[in-house]
Amino acid sequence: MLPTQPSEIKASVKTVVLTASEVAAIKRVSPHVKLINNRVVEKIRSEYSAEDELKFARLSISALDPAITVSAADKQAFAAYQAAVESARTWGRVEKAKMGL
Repeated sequence: MLPTQPSEIKASVKTVVLTASEVAAIKRVSPHVKLINNRVVEKIRSEYSAEDELKFARLSISALDPAITVSAADKQAFAAYQAAVESARTWGRVEKAKMGL
């Protein structure tokens, strides 16, 4: 527990609302944000390799072309991949929100 703050300090403390550019600047240089970002990638890499991600990027582009048929198995695999990635990203957003970012 922290000691009681002197009244001069206590009176000078104010709540600050950060602008979007200030939040972005903090995110760029914060070692905590970098660690969270690395952990998001680690969570994804624990299930999918970079090559897997390239495959799913190609699949998602192929799905936009009506001339290309994407198999049901590929669609199912892509849906599982998307769910895993979104889960990791959500975790990262929650962790950053805990820091007010």
